Amino acid sequence: MFTIVGGVWAVVLMDAIQFVILIFASLIMVPLSLDAAGGLGNLMERQPDHFNFLNGPNGNLFWIFVYFLLISLKYNGNWAFIQRFYSVKDEASSKKLGYFTAILFFVFPIFFLLPAIAASGNQIEAVATFTAFDPRELETDTSSDRGFLNLNRNAFLSVLQVNTMGTVIPCQVFAKDMAQHGGNVPNL
Repeated sequence: MFTIVGGVWAVVLMDAIQFVILIFASLIMVPLSLDAAGGLGNLMERQPDHFNFLNGPNGNLFWIFVYFLLISLKYNGNWAFIQRFYSVKDEASSKKLGYFTAILFFVFPIFFLLPAIAASGNQIEAVATFTAFDPRELETDTSSDRGFLNLNRNAFLSVLQVNTMGTVIPCQVFAKDMAQHGGNVPNL
């Protein structure tokens, strides 16, 4: 609806605003997160063993290749990305935008996810150590080997609650302000 009413110009404007907000928030959150984690070195040391480039012992280079192939196909066929190329003046600018977008999508997820990765160490019991089913998941001892079937439910619930409330509370604050100024607030 937003694109239909406002056109491609509205999409470009909204993208620019979101980009500024994300960069501003990241410039604040990444240093604070790294400081709270004791630095990047300490953060890397306390991550679980499966938190590596290949995503654990079950990961392999073929999986990484297929993942990047699927992501590339998705990005090249996704209307949300295609419409950005309509917003440039000529084919040369479109190519520049395509390369720039590819670089941003390759580099910035790491940058944007650093605060979440830094926070994950707080509830390590809520993180699975297996990337696929392993018979050790059927054991009751979850001290080091955890999969979906034997995750600590209390730790998982705690993480779920923190993330949910971290969304609900700001929505309540902003919705109240919007309602006081005559805005519409849908109840979900």
